[in-house]
Amino acid sequence: MDNVVDVLHAVMTSYPSKHRGELTISKANLLIYLVDWHLRINKKAGVHNLSWVNDSFGPSSVDVKSALERRLLFKKTPYNTNSGREVVSHEAIGSTKAVSSDTKRSIDHVLRLNGERRSVGASDPGAEFKRLVLSTYGVMHTEKGAPIEIQSQAAKYRKVRELE
Repeated sequence: MDNVVDVLHAVMTSYPSKHRGELTISKANLLIYLVDWHLRINKKAGVHNLSWVNDSFGPSSVDVKSALERRLLFKKTPYNTNSGREVVSHEAIGSTKAVSSDTKRSIDHVLRLNGERRSVGASDPGAEFKRLVLSTYGVMHTEKGAPIEIQSQAAKYRKVRELE
């Protein structure tokens, strides 16, 4: 299993360059959650030592936030949105160890979904992608503010979908 720093770095370096400015901590949480979810339903093991909470805005992890604080690996760039709100974009710099081929396939799958669910010209181009994340079994079956038991939720999902 790959660790969150390596997976986050791999997601950011694979993210389409024309949209890299959109990589906020919220977007990073959504992307990493889907990578973790995809791995757990397909390989039964996800990102190493990563815990999730069903936050008000979807799944979030203090582990992702902590990983983004590694100054030698991630650069922060503050900017203002069209509505005037200040946000911080993150960019991968430096290098980490390569992720496994299973993780790379999951990252490619998630980034393809992200690209397919972008409303051109919409005020929130990631709204459809966010709806996808919020509709995952693990998020839908966890109360707001509660920890997402992603491993057990993935096992339940595999059973419901008869994947086992």
